[in-house]
Amino acid sequence: MKDRAVAGEDDPMRRLVAIGVAYVLFALANPALYKLMFGAGIADVARFEELSQSGAAAFARCGDALAAVQEEKGAGDSGQPDAALRNGAITLWSLVHGLASLAIDGQVSWSTDAPAALRAAIESILTACLPNG
Repeated sequence: MKDRAVAGEDDPMRRLVAIGVAYVLFALANPALYKLMFGAGIADVARFEELSQSGAAAFARCGDALAAVQEEKGAGDSGQPDAALRNGAITLWSLVHGLASLAIDGQVSWSTDAPAALRAAIESILTACLPNG
């Protein structure tokens, strides 16, 4: 299943940013669900196979998007071992997760009355934090 947020996005960097924007927007639109998904309320996520698989699939999409960016920049598959891609994906996840958590907790605020402005603000932050952003 292709994410609606990134459908038609051919540029790997824009695709990566779109995935991050979708993550933050989901968290803002569903704060209680987001906190349930990532909070301490579920001590053993492995007990819930569908939840574990969904999380792994989302993380894999981030890794795939990062690999596409690196390949376009000339790193290629041989230039980035799996561990480096995994670390890059964790870094990106940390960025969007932190931004989403800060926004939900009221530490960062944007007007949600203008969806295009909200999307642009999140996009700007993510782009500035990515290599060559």
